[in-house]
Amino acid sequence: GRRALGVERWGQRRIAYVGHWLAPALVTLDADDSTIKVRDPGFRGRPPHTPNTVQCPSCAAPQAVADERTVQLVCSSCTSVLGIDATAARVLRAKQGAPRQLVLGLDEEVKWKGERYRVLARMLWSEEDSEDTAAFYLYSPRQAPLWIECYDGEWVLFRDTHIQPEKDPFNNSRLSTGDGRSWSRLEGGTSRLSYVDGALPWLLSVGDRSEYVTFSGQNNQLLDVERRAGERECALAERLDSATLARMFDKPVAAASPSAGTGGDRAPLGALIAGAVLCLVWCCVLHVYAISAGRDIHRESFSAAALETEAWTEAFELTHSETVLGLTFSAGQLDNTWVMVDWGLVREGDLTVHVDNTDVEYYHGVEGGESWSEGSRSETAYLLVPEPGNYKLVLHAGSGAGEATAPDGNQEPLTVTVRADALPTTWSWGGIVASIIVAVILMILWKKREADE
Repeated sequence: GRRALGVERWGQRRIAYVGHWLAPALVTLDADDSTIKVRDPGFRGRPPHTPNTVQCPSCAAPQAVADERTVQLVCSSCTSVLGIDATAARVLRAKQGAPRQLVLGLDEEVKWKGERYRVLARMLWSEEDSEDTAAFYLYSPRQAPLWIECYDGEWVLFRDTHIQPEKDPFNNSRLSTGDGRSWSRLEGGTSRLSYVDGALPWLLSVGDRSEYVTFSGQNNQLLDVERRAGERECALAERLDSATLARMFDKPVAAASPSAGTGGDRAPLGALIAGAVLCLVWCCVLHVYAISAGRDIHRESFSAAALETEAWTEAFELTHSETVLGLTFSAGQLDNTWVMVDWGLVREGDLTVHVDNTDVEYYHGVEGGESWSEGSRSETAYLLVPEPGNYKLVLHAGSGAGEATAPDGNQEPLTVTVRADALPTTWSWGGIVASIIVAVILMILWKKREADE
């Protein structure tokens, strides 16, 4: 006869089906080969579905049941959640609050590839630190149902598919499906249902969680896999641009740019990287300015022996009040050693203005064939001198080698440079380091997102 048995194998799965042979003249395809039309007197078409009406047990309001697969319905009058069984209804949960204002309303018409669908259910799915995703269940009495979602201006349409991944999609970043296509992971996470209304072909409650993962394939195709209550569902998806949305809806609906979800997502990241680089350049300019600011008003060198007791510099003059002094202590002969300098600023008349200490240390070596160094042979201390006048520095130093914790006399000669109107370089150094760290982190994120895409 005209019956046929077909067997397909996808990965480890095998599917068998029984069908009918059709004469070529009885089969036609639409323009994009997505819809098959069959003309054969031997086949009976699906009988037209007549919507049922049930009465809400809570408020007695009549409720139309358009889809014969409906098992859950939210009363449009009192918002009670009803369970639908044949033509009867029972209350599953009490009132869930006032209806939300979403971009699409219940029973609103949506056109897709020449077919008219109605919005039968609406949902809001929430994730931490992100906007809610609005999801709409689209019903047609002649076609399989569709899903359409909107997140941050981007619209995506989903169609359930029997295509299954050959690997666990929740634990692999790349995988293949039974039809031979390859997919790369885009994103994944867990979302929580925060709102639902309308009619659904399965039971769903506010607070339910759904784990999802989205993969990208060729020609901008998407594969979406969801896991909820132990069940896994797969859907093929495609992003919708402004022109497509205009054909689907009878009202203007905003759409994301065509690059949404790909390179466009990197635009804010690129702006942050550019900002970090500009900040780095600015901090480098400030650092050069800080180094060159001020003027040297005194320089004096001391032998190691002189510093074992109190050593005094020659007097130097500060001509105005609120002078910032930069005192640079240079020990040019440090070699895996350190020197601790105790110093004091004394105004004429033996009036001590400030007492402090500065450590200068420098270590170097070769490890693993590479040279390394730590510390510096000079350090600068800054202080604010409130009054003008003649001043001297009193110095005392002690040095040590390696990891010694206490000085053993002093073996390091020292040069002291006094700079007036100096500008500390601490903040510029901090800005340079922070800018480099931020730029590196942002570049890593950029490369990671680029690899994911």
